[in-house]
Amino acid sequence: MVVANKAANPLSGYKADDAPASLPPNWDDIRIFVAVARCGSYRRAARELTMTQPAISHRITRIEIALGAKLFNSTPKGIDLTLEGRHLLNHASAAELSLTRAFALVRPRSEEH
Repeated sequence: MVVANKAANPLSGYKADDAPASLPPNWDDIRIFVAVARCGSYRRAARELTMTQPAISHRITRIEIALGAKLFNSTPKGIDLTLEGRHLLNHASAAELSLTRAFALVRPRSEEH
């Protein structure tokens, strides 16, 4: 694998086979992606998640490699979602809501005990 200047483009130098598409998504990576999108910066997401900024950046790059798509664009004010990032966020948010509802249904109710 050839690694190019990842600061300029986190996907440059990576091939699609570097992260097999057959692998299921890492849900912790998706949780981190949602936090970055919500916070608008790696630094704020890192603080919220009590992680380091480089760890956050690494996890986002891992998702981008797996998808073969850039999820964020850097701006002077922080980061913005790309079209692909917005699509992923819509589905990830729906999955998060679905899981929250599922846990609420399954969790024992205090009034039943």
